[in-house]
Amino acid sequence: HSHDPAFQLPVSGSVTIGRRPNNTLVCNDISVSGKHCEISIASGSVKISDCSTNGTYINDERIVKGEVAEVSPGDVIALTKPHPPGALDSTVEAAVRVQFRLEHGHATGALSDANGDGNLTSTALRGEPAATFSQSCPPNPPKRAATTAEGFAHDLLMQEQQCKAKITGELLLARRRLDEERSKSDSLARDLRKAKATLEEERRRKSAALDGREALKAEAAKLKDNRHQLPEMRSTQTSLQQKHEALEIELTTFAQKASSLEMAVSRLRDELGDLAPASSGALESAQESFRQAQDEANSLEKQVSELQQKAELAQKAVEKSQQDLNAERTRKERLEDQQALLASEVERAEKNGSQAEELLAKAKQEIQSLEERVSRHRGEAEQQREISSEK
Repeated sequence: HSHDPAFQLPVSGSVTIGRRPNNTLVCNDISVSGKHCEISIASGSVKISDCSTNGTYINDERIVKGEVAEVSPGDVIALTKPHPPGALDSTVEAAVRVQFRLEHGHATGALSDANGDGNLTSTALRGEPAATFSQSCPPNPPKRAATTAEGFAHDLLMQEQQCKAKITGELLLARRRLDEERSKSDSLARDLRKAKATLEEERRRKSAALDGREALKAEAAKLKDNRHQLPEMRSTQTSLQQKHEALEIELTTFAQKASSLEMAVSRLRDELGDLAPASSGALESAQESFRQAQDEANSLEKQVSELQQKAELAQKAVEKSQQDLNAERTRKERLEDQQALLASEVERAEKNGSQAEELLAKAKQEIQSLEERVSRHRGEAEQQREISSEK
């Protein structure tokens, strides 16, 4: 780019550079802020402070807003960002940068714009060495007075359109980010609903397991009561066995008596045969004795039959008691197995419930983080909008 005639700095005081007409040096580039930077001259030293949002660069090194840096002769002050590496070697035309160079020399008393930026004038100090600026600005509309109403209105219109385009782009970007955050929030809400459904299912399963455990506790209490009754049943079984043994002994005794009676009847029959020729009175006496023996034998047989029936009843009672004991043992073992199974189900349900609660808490934290990010993006969009409106 070509360079303009030097602008002579005062021996002391300050010079402002920016896009507004009330600056000492006016540059109508859209990248330049209203008041971009301020140069202070005192005791032969030149210092510069940044007042912009895009930044001021000294030899392509940025100074932050509000920072004061000293400028030496030969330093280049740029109001726009440096070109990225390789941009100057590419076939695409790079954007023009707004730059000033600080030089020492005699006052010339004039400053012109090499790129057609407009007329910039200043009073020079003649006859003394003074610091001067050489300016290089990007091309703008054809030369005309920067202070005329038409040029000022045109500049304001261009600035307004550019600001509107920039704000529109930022709003679209913020809206896209908001849509992305909203989709993430919807996805997290779906995950949250799934986690809640899983948690409710685990709670129902846990409730069912707890109900089953209560039922098992009731069955266990009942088994304990039956266990307390078990010694009584065992004592009853023992007494029934003893009675059974006594009845068997008594039955054996009656069987022996029946056998002896049968032998006596047989003997009486033999004696009756021998006494047949005897008198009828002796015969009748023998017959009477025989009938008595027969009745006694029948009575003994009846008693033996009754004793056998009692023995059979006692045996059945013993067998029933044994069956009841076996059934109670089987039932107890089955209930213990069910209790262990339900205990494992309760433990698994509690574990799944805790995992579901952790997932729920994590989803809530992610939703809160997303809300904070959305709020932060909205704040950034509002801040960018305010900055654009200030420009």
